[in-house]
Amino acid sequence: MTSDLILAVSEDDADDPYLEQLALQLRAELLQTDVESVEPATSGEAPDGARSPLALVAGALVASITPGKVAGVIGAVVSWLRRDRGPKERKVRIEIDGDVIDVTGADDETETRLVEAFIKRHAAPPPTG
Repeated sequence: MTSDLILAVSEDDADDPYLEQLALQLRAELLQTDVESVEPATSGEAPDGARSPLALVAGALVASITPGKVAGVIGAVVSWLRRDRGPKERKVRIEIDGDVIDVTGADDETETRLVEAFIKRHAAPPPTG
């Protein structure tokens, strides 16, 4: 069973082309983990004049993962944020099944505990029966 992990990169005052560039950098990082796939996210409605029925969402990715791989993927996101810090605050919004956490890559105890709790909630498949 796989789950979709929705990732949205943001940075203060960043325009769409720059957010797309950041998302592609993060995608390259995630493809080195145990993800099934990582693709740019699309919206259901395209802007006027678009050729495709789906429009890309700037800075957003969808990663298909198995529950046992959540920790590795989120760890890769945190590592990427910590390693590639720019002059402006950057964060990644991570969503799994409607549960959301915003990660800045801050190396502090509070963010670490929140990330660990988020991983724990999603690291194992839901009980059956």
